Amino acid sequence: MSPARQTVFLLDHDPDLGAELGGALRETARRELIADLVERPRGSLDAMTGIQSTSGALGLLVIEGLIGRRVSVAGRRGMELMGAGDLLRPWQDDGEHSVSPFEAAYQVLEPCRLAVLDRRATARIGRWPEVMAVLAQRALNRSRAVMGHLVLSQIPRVDQRLHLLLWHLADRWGKVTPEGVVLSLRLSHEIFGALIGAQRPTVTLALRQLTDRGAIRRRPDRTWLLLEQPAEIVAKVEEEADRDVLTAEP
Repeated sequence: MSPARQTVFLLDHDPDLGAELGGALRETARRELIADLVERPRGSLDAMTGIQSTSGALGLLVIEGLIGRRVSVAGRRGMELMGAGDLLRPWQDDGEHSVSPFEAAYQVLEPCRLAVLDRRATARIGRWPEVMAVLAQRALNRSRAVMGHLVLSQIPRVDQRLHLLLWHLADRWGKVTPEGVVLSLRLSHEIFGALIGAQRPTVTLALRQLTDRGAIRRRPDRTWLLLEQPAEIVAKVEEEADRDVLTAEP
């Protein structure tokens, strides 16, 4: 049986694509920018999801849901998260021609809806430079987020590394409430570990340490309440780094 499929008006579901358009231009773009829509449940994401040919295709635009991209090499693994507004190309084998080949796979973590930007949809989008600029900006933002994860992985203490990761994720997926900032992502300890380069048991211990000292709190709905501000965490990391430098042998 073929997957659920329908047509979607891109600017209705992703208004920020038309942020640089105004008035009549935006309404014209709203009518013209359409694409096929596919839905996927939790599990592995098919490389050819909803697309017959990748020639001239921009990719798959996430309308709703959460997707993880797992990368592994020499027994080590990492992950990045993608959500609404991100563009992905699961058929593109990033590591195939690398000097040190690695494997990459996409996993649907929360049921997702994807707009198929195939050759036809890409041709329509190409008539709107303002929209193409937004997509380029998002691609750059994604690369910067990955760089942020790389820097986090260099912090020696896993509890501090994990705490800063939670705030890093909250910058995009967090919500300000009277109690504090709530991170609504429901991620397993294994996924947290893949995001910061730590083993699952170590992540479990770090989460317990953060909870015990009141830095975070797990809510009944399995979301996280972030209580200790990131500036305090950064100050502690810098203080410990300075102390290590002073005590290091010449």
